[in-house]
Amino acid sequence: MRKFLGIFILVFIFSENLFAKRDITLTKDTGFGNLYSKSLTGNYYKDYGMQIVNKVDGHPVRLGHESVRFEVQPGDCGADKDGEWSDCKKDRERHELSGKRMKNGSTWWYAWSIYFPKDHINVYPTSVAYGQFHQTGSFPLFMFKERESGYWLAKSTNNDMTDESRKILNDKDMRGKWNDILVNVNWSHKKDGFFKLWANGKLIYEHQGKTKSKGTKVYFKFGLYRSFMSNWLKSEKNINNSSGVPAQIVYYDEIRKAKKCNKLKINELGYSCDDLMSQKKESKNERLIKTLKKKILQKIMLEVKEDKHTDVENWIEKQITKWSKKSNFVDEITGTKSRKDKRNELIKKGIKKFK
Repeated sequence: MRKFLGIFILVFIFSENLFAKRDITLTKDTGFGNLYSKSLTGNYYKDYGMQIVNKVDGHPVRLGHESVRFEVQPGDCGADKDGEWSDCKKDRERHELSGKRMKNGSTWWYAWSIYFPKDHINVYPTSVAYGQFHQTGSFPLFMFKERESGYWLAKSTNNDMTDESRKILNDKDMRGKWNDILVNVNWSHKKDGFFKLWANGKLIYEHQGKTKSKGTKVYFKFGLYRSFMSNWLKSEKNINNSSGVPAQIVYYDEIRKAKKCNKLKINELGYSCDDLMSQKKESKNERLIKTLKKKILQKIMLEVKEDKHTDVENWIEKQITKWSKKSNFVDEITGTKSRKDKRNELIKKGIKKFK
């Protein structure tokens, strides 16, 4: 028996379709702060599409005893009852929940933990969203997508085209382990809007400016939402000429929403609101330097013994620090050609020094 809380307290058997009710409240064990409904109003949702599962049955959980399991199999597409939207006609599949609509000028904190099974199949170039902030009657604003290299944030606050992307987690870091996502946002069509994103306690992304369109209300959606299955079916990944994209499973837990950070109770997850809020966004130049150091280290270590790893790291740090004192450093680190030239120069010097 699994406990599931609706507007009134109801008890469901594990195998029963949890999409059966229009309004869905998560169990206290899996989340709080939001009221959810089916992303589409049609009746195609399958029993396996969304389930509250328990760790005693071998399912992963972030905290407590329960988590939320979503599954999409080939052909899991449907439509709204009014026929206004049809996933089937638009090359899409999903099992997904939609949260309560948020007004303009409202500031909120969101948190969720996400888990991909170890045997998870990445179906890129099919686009798969594992969480999104959408707006009424318009395009999605912030989508959390799986791409070939990992879990990404895609921002599209100006129109329905992505205008900024940021990698959140690498593909290898998503499988067989829980990852914690935290968002602080002010929903506004004006310059006072902001959107901050942390992953596993680290500030990953920060946007200042409009976060929605005028006259719309924003709502959080999570589950498993696949778009453009034909991209995978026509790709070289479909080596067996399958007629459908492989089934996928994802788990969510601790899906929380509150007006203030301390109301999210993230201390239960091992984080401190004071620590998170004190973090500064990494500048573009800092990201370029970090990436440069990593690439130089990787190339040198292909040619030298592993016991030299620390020495090589320290040497690279000194070389970059020395370079940063040059008067034209900013121009060189931001210039694609000059940055590549410096990378190749230090790789050559490093191999010669440590080999």
